[in-house]
Amino acid sequence: MMPRPHRFPLLSFFAYLRQHPWLLLLTVVLAVAANTTIPITQHLIGLAFRDLSQGVAVQVVDDGLDYSRAWWWVMILIGFTIGRGMVAWMATVSAVALTHTLLHHLRFLVLDCIQTLDLAWHREHGAGAIIARTTRDGDKVRDALIHGSRMVLETALFLSGVIALMLWYHSSIALVTSIALVIAIALMWAQAPLLVRLDRHAGDRYDRLTQDLSEGVSGVRVIKAFCLEQLRSSAFRRLVDAFAGSTRRAQQASEWRLQLPQLVVALNHGVCTFLAVWLVSQGTMDVGQLTATVMMLVSVVFRIEGLARGFALFYEARASAARIREILDAVPTISSGPQALPPAPLGIELRNVGVRIGPHMVLDECNLNISPGSITALVGATGSGKSTLFDLLPRLRDPNHGQIFLRSDSGETLPLGQADSNALRKAIHVVPQEAFLFSASVEHNLRLAAPDASPQFLQQALRAAAAEDIVEQLPEGLASAIGERGTTLSGGQKQRLCLARAILAQPQVLVLDDATSALDSTTEMRVLEGLRQVCSDCTVILATSRLSTVRLANQVAWLEDGRIRAVGRHADLQDTYPAYAALLGCDEEAAS
Repeated sequence: MMPRPHRFPLLSFFAYLRQHPWLLLLTVVLAVAANTTIPITQHLIGLAFRDLSQGVAVQVVDDGLDYSRAWWWVMILIGFTIGRGMVAWMATVSAVALTHTLLHHLRFLVLDCIQTLDLAWHREHGAGAIIARTTRDGDKVRDALIHGSRMVLETALFLSGVIALMLWYHSSIALVTSIALVIAIALMWAQAPLLVRLDRHAGDRYDRLTQDLSEGVSGVRVIKAFCLEQLRSSAFRRLVDAFAGSTRRAQQASEWRLQLPQLVVALNHGVCTFLAVWLVSQGTMDVGQLTATVMMLVSVVFRIEGLARGFALFYEARASAARIREILDAVPTISSGPQALPPAPLGIELRNVGVRIGPHMVLDECNLNISPGSITALVGATGSGKSTLFDLLPRLRDPNHGQIFLRSDSGETLPLGQADSNALRKAIHVVPQEAFLFSASVEHNLRLAAPDASPQFLQQALRAAAAEDIVEQLPEGLASAIGERGTTLSGGQKQRLCLARAILAQPQVLVLDDATSALDSTTEMRVLEGLRQVCSDCTVILATSRLSTVRLANQVAWLEDGRIRAVGRHADLQDTYPAYAALLGCDEEAAS
């Protein structure tokens, strides 16, 4: 599954600003107003200096000095400055609001897209890479779209006003300044590829850092069990140092390579100041225009520095935008079918099903017929392909060849690929061996499967999963928080709560992928008996290596090396296939 390449990844994100047109328009209008008035303010200051130098601002009258003209200029400049300051403040507030709105939208967009991608994509991308794209990369794209764009827009407006005024004063000053600006911007643009590569490298290092941090938090029990604290800390420190080194190199390259454009603009300041003084001496410009020109040249130096910062934000965000687009442009390999499911109860039929992962055939030519409402035990050694087969049933992955069919009691069949995916995954519920609970209350975790379930049904599901005692022992009962991934519970307790959640979902096909492996034999029998009572019309498929569980099944499928070697009653398979009997320890039981 390869993402569709995007030629201009960062530019594509500007389209998301259209979802907030009024806030965007307000931000742009305020930015235009705040920055076009800066050269006007400097021009007014120049006029005030001209009046002052010509004796117009302060005049000699019969009874002393007349300051009215000077005070008039003071009031004009103060009022203009206060007004521009208020507009600039409103522009900043508007830009901040747009920034948070855009970042919220970006993160929601990435998370929503991640949820639609299938397991094959998630296996190729670690949690660290996904977290980095929603945090670091999202922040960089936001900064470029809002802060970087604002810097570029404001600088462009300011420079346009400056060039216009300089052109009014004298064309030679405007020409020299324009040439210097073109050279400076060209130098900034030429440095983009290197800065993008450096930031991409830093982003990859950040992926590894967040992945290691995520594994360090989720695997804390293993780390403590093997006394790996010092080793993990040292490894994490090396990753931090590597990321810091990459970031430092990117920042140093940005700082050093942006000095040359600033030097060009600084030299222009000296040349144009000398030129303006010479023009005043020739009577072509007045003192007020000289004052305004010097002020504008100083502002140009600082504005080019701001423009360089804006360009740097764009350089850094280009790599981040490409990394986010890899997620947004990823095409799921599994698409929903259009058809409704056959009427319950449902059975399943596999016809010549094969799955290839990399160079290996994990499943090969698998054929199996599971009758509606039956209990089927799938027996196989570790690595024989049981979990992969179970992933096929709710279409968490699709087979490379062969077909899987849903079949009703009436004989109606439907290819799995033509079924509506949402309806299919509600009908076929897989409970994996690794129990997963969210860091919320027990009730919240249970009601994920059935938000509207009655308290009576919830208690019935807990009783069927032999999980009532778990809730009773918790300090706040169903309202008790269970920690991240259920860390406050044992493995068996987590499995029982996951089974209760599966019962609440009321699936038509319940698949247990070693979902009782952490339970003792007595508790497992209680759970299976509870499932038979509550899910009497449900088709149950379970992977197990316990003889007592296999005996409860209507039929047993023996999976070996990715192939279903035999299907039948346990007693028949035990007598016919010695390898099957040895796998379940039948010989040891007979000897005892």
